[in-house]
Amino acid sequence: MLASALRNRPHRHVAASLLVGLEEPLRVQIAGHWVRSAMVWVAPDVEQALESPGPVAVLHLDPDDGAWRGLPVQGPGGALPESRLPGFREALAGLATRPEIGTVRGLRERLRAAAPPLARPAGPCAGKIWTAPVWRRRPGCPNPVSGICSGSRSVCL
Repeated sequence: MLASALRNRPHRHVAASLLVGLEEPLRVQIAGHWVRSAMVWVAPDVEQALESPGPVAVLHLDPDDGAWRGLPVQGPGGALPESRLPGFREALAGLATRPEIGTVRGLRERLRAAAPPLARPAGPCAGKIWTAPVWRRRPGCPNPVSGICSGSRSVCL
C-alpha cells in the first residue's frame, strides 16, 4: 500500500510489516518503544503504530514466505538500515508515479532471494510436501471437551 501520509493507533497484524518512508523517516511504535528510521520492520503479531507525515509504503509479508525470511532481522522489530536493501526505498517511491506490477514482483523476488533455504524432512517424506501431525475430530476421543485428537503420524503428499 502506498499512502501520501499515515497515522494509526496501536494494532497488530498476523503478517510481518515492512514500513518505508518514501521522502522522510517514519516514527513507529513497536511493542511500546518508538523507532525513527526511513525503513522499519515489525515481526508478526507485535503491537505497532505508525506516524508518517509524508509518503509511505506499507508492505505486509506472509511470515512463511521467503520475502519475510529474507530480511536480515531478528526480534520484535526495529530500524532497517537502507544499506541492507540498497535502492529498495527508491524503487518503492518510483511506484507512486509509475505503478508497474513487474516492479512490485521484482522487489518481492529480491527479498525472497536472500531467504535461507527451508529445512526439508529426511526419510520417507524427502522431496515431498510434508504435513504433521494430523489432527482430526472423532467420536469417542478421550478429550471430552473438544473431541479433537492428534494422529500419531505425519503425512507425505
